[in-house]
Amino acid sequence: MRTLGWRLNLARYKDALEAAQDELRNKDFEMQSLKAGLAAGSRHENGMDDSAAVNRLVELAADNEQPTPLDCMAIVEQIYGDRCTVLDSAQHSAKKMTGFIYGGDLLNLLVRLVTTYRDALMEGGDSNARNVFGKSEYAATESETVKKNKEMRRQRTFEYQGDRVEMFRHLKIGIDDDPTRTIRVHFHWDGDRKRVVIGYCGEHLSVSSH
Repeated sequence: MRTLGWRLNLARYKDALEAAQDELRNKDFEMQSLKAGLAAGSRHENGMDDSAAVNRLVELAADNEQPTPLDCMAIVEQIYGDRCTVLDSAQHSAKKMTGFIYGGDLLNLLVRLVTTYRDALMEGGDSNARNVFGKSEYAATESETVKKNKEMRRQRTFEYQGDRVEMFRHLKIGIDDDPTRTIRVHFHWDGDRKRVVIGYCGEHLSVSSH
């Protein structure tokens, strides 16, 4: 009986260990982003106080909930403020995406966008930088149908530095119209200022098939 009890306890411990390991894997994106954020904090040139963003990343790493798109915008802007600009239009669109369930994936994409992708752009242009993302994660432009449609172009045009800038490059998660599972991040590369400019973070914008 004592042997049976020991085996039952061992099985329970194994189950608990597997559950804990699954949880750790699910949180890996937060921990990796936290490490990247801490490293970036020491490189900042603009004197920005990153404590609030780092604290938020620590909270996310200890929390079961996914970050919201608005959380992701705030974290990326605060930690990587010397590398990117998050426009009001991006914050406004992200604020509407309260039901989006893949916030961890979004944060991962955004961190790569303003770090690895940006660095690759500076070194070898878009043909080199696009390799940072998979085909399902990134689009370098829009279809000709979208570009020729006045309203669709307008949806992808955002105010930046006093100009109206078309942002056809975008990150993507999901392929349907469900805003809980699908999101698009439209951005612009300001080569003169060496900054990634995020103009939109929200629902899939109109295309010919929508």
